[in-house]
Amino acid sequence: MDGLGGISLIMIHRDVIISALACGGKMSCRKQAAEFQNPPSVININSAIGVPTDGGSVQGFKKAASALRKSGGTVLKGLFNTQKVDPKRVALISYLDGWSFIHEVLKDDNDGIIDTIIVLEGLNTTSVDRWIEFSKYGSLWMAQTQAPHKTASSQSSAKKITLDYKVIEIPDFVVKPVLDKSISIYSKSENPKTKIYHKDPLVEVRSSNNAVSFQYTGKQAQDQTYIQQYVQPRLWKWLAQMWNAKAKTP
Repeated sequence: MDGLGGISLIMIHRDVIISALACGGKMSCRKQAAEFQNPPSVININSAIGVPTDGGSVQGFKKAASALRKSGGTVLKGLFNTQKVDPKRVALISYLDGWSFIHEVLKDDNDGIIDTIIVLEGLNTTSVDRWIEFSKYGSLWMAQTQAPHKTASSQSSAKKITLDYKVIEIPDFVVKPVLDKSISIYSKSENPKTKIYHKDPLVEVRSSNNAVSFQYTGKQAQDQTYIQQYVQPRLWKWLAQMWNAKAKTP
């Protein structure tokens, strides 16, 4: 497998990271995967062969998940059959509407194969029971802005998942990041079109079970891009530390 959804003739037994809109722009999933002791395969749902997502909308991801479930019995089995992968551990990472693909995955019995779920923005749903249930055995990390949504804001959904407080050890590079220099992000849909970040906008961290909600200030398109391009690599680094540590365990 080429790391971004290509197909090999041999079933590969390795860790797998599935991206739903998370890769792209300045965020190189291939580069992040190379930081793992045993680099995982990265499947980009939006470019994976045989996985139509209609551009990455909520309905498009539901359609893709339904097709995969029909072909494999569960969404993940259908995906792995399509991509010729025999997974060891699985992490799913979403950005914006990509959460809806993970929402569909959680409807299935996945035999505990999912190790970690990372939600970047999104999670605009009032139905969070499956997410809470997953967080009882798997890691669920959510990084969200204050952007409003007609169904449910991502921060309000995350708060429902992290109602019962529990201390979780989190690396300083995630919760106390220091920007080496100011970051400038452009969006043609906003006015002003450029927003400059002199410090990281993380304002609150909530945790419950194995779920952590990282809540950031801001509700503009630039703030969402900041999550995807600058917060996401920190969470990949944390995941790499976890998986690397487990790889060294006898």
